[in-house]
Parts: sequence; C-alpha cells; structure tokens
Amino acid sequence: MIKIFLSNFKKDFVLYKSYSSNKFFDCDEISFKFLGAFFLFLKSSGFRLNVFLRFSLLFSKIPILKSLLQILINFFYSSDINLNAYYGPGIIFQHPFGIVIGQNVKILGEVVIFNNITIGKKYPGKIGKMPEIGKKNIICSGSRILGSIKTGENCVISSNSVLTENLSSNCTYFSKDKIKNDVYFL
Repeated sequence: MIKIFLSNFKKDFVLYKSYSSNKFFDCDEISFKFLGAFFLFLKSSGFRLNVFLRFSLLFSKIPILKSLLQILINFFYSSDINLNAYYGPGIIFQHPFGIVIGQNVKILGEVVIFNNITIGKKYPGKIGKMPEIGKKNIICSGSRILGSIKTGENCVISSNSVLTENLSSNCTYFSKDKIKNDVYFL
C-alpha cells in the first residue's frame, strides 16, 4: 500500500512540476526530494488537494483519519470527492474547487481536472454505474461526465459540456453533435 502511495505521489509531483511556471523548480534534482514537494504544497492548492486525497487513500483502513481528511477536502475545497473511487497516478487538480466525483468512478491517470466539474451517475438517487476516465485526458471547467461511459486516451472534454456516451481516443468533445477528431491543448 505504501509503495503504491509513493509511486502515485511521485507521479503527481512530477506532473505538477511540469505544469508549474515557478523558477524554483528549475533547480537541481536533489531539491525535489523534500523541498520541492514542500514548496509546491505551500504554493499550489491543487497539489494540496492531491496530497489530502492520496493520504486519505493511504489511511483508508483507519476510518477516523479517512473521515477527517474527507472533511478537510469538503470544507477547504467545497468539493465532494468520494474516497471510494479509483484515482490512478498523475492527477492534476488545476483549480480544485466545486469538484464532484462519485463513488466507484475510475480515473486512470495523467488527467487534468479543472473546477466545477461532475463525474458520476446519470440519475441522482438511483443506483447506477459510474464513468471511467482514460489516461491523458483534460476535463475543462463546468463539464459533466455522467453514466456508465468510458473515455479513450488523449481526450479533451470542453467547458460546460455534458458527456453521456462513450468517447473514442484522440478527440475533443464539445457536445453530442460536435466531436472533433483532433486534440487541442495536449
């Protein structure tokens, strides 16, 4: 469990470092061991959310710690991120506020998540299957990914779109009628 935690944490840190424009991260590799992660934790609210999320998954067998970290995430980020979902390595919360991720959602990794998004079941209050987000996806602000669907790799789900059906790899989704077989931003 600790090996998985450290592996995911390292992948998250490397991706956050690559997205950062801070000159601190241009220094030698030795600084990244502790100082880099510490300064990134102080600077980036998204990285802090990621750290809380990873620790809550690490301590999932200790209910009081898991609950405490869940409360911190809800309180500080106004987000409802279910800790029973699967979070692969390399998730970036770019603006980590207003995020809803349902139980049993699968996010395979290297995914950039912006603010005010929902990933969950299609009909509230009913038992339903959850989405599976492929690798190297970007989920833009205001988008909704609902139902038992899968997204391919290298996809962009554009702002304020509602995705309710499977999405093939290497495309940008705007709406049900407009899917571009091209990827922007990656």
